[in-house]
Amino acid sequence: MSKYAFIFMGFWVAVIGFLVFVAWMRVRAAAYQREGIRHGRGVFLTFDYAPGEWEYYTRDLAFRGAVGTASFGDKNVYLKDDTEEVFIELFGPFRNSPRLREVALKDEFIVFRVRTRDLDPNEKGEIALDHPGNVEEFFVLIPEKHRADGQTLLEFYRMLILKNRKT
Repeated sequence: MSKYAFIFMGFWVAVIGFLVFVAWMRVRAAAYQREGIRHGRGVFLTFDYAPGEWEYYTRDLAFRGAVGTASFGDKNVYLKDDTEEVFIELFGPFRNSPRLREVALKDEFIVFRVRTRDLDPNEKGEIALDHPGNVEEFFVLIPEKHRADGQTLLEFYRMLILKNRKT
């Protein structure tokens, strides 16, 4: 092999190595963020549920514990009880990551509408960001003792939507 072939091959090995490193750093950042909210770092507000409220909230969910908590961070929501835990990602690090589109109060719930993936243009060249198949709704019960915090939480996430608005 010539000297130029080794240089060319070395260049591509360096480029691929760099791309793998960047991908690893992004995955590591997401894992660090999840670990942080699990241990209380970056938590804006936490709801502690009474046993009756938790049973009412989780009647259709996979939770089996008697009491639970909901922690709200700037990029995700963390629900946990004695046996299970669930992360709801609101803002992901990649272009096709989940993206919080809308937040609202509905009865005693705060509702998160999260776009779960980017869309390719349809045959007309239009992109329908909030197509029903690409948007998921997550309902989080606001406990009775935290009803006053619901509006604060709503304003916090509306500010984050404006700050992170990417289409």
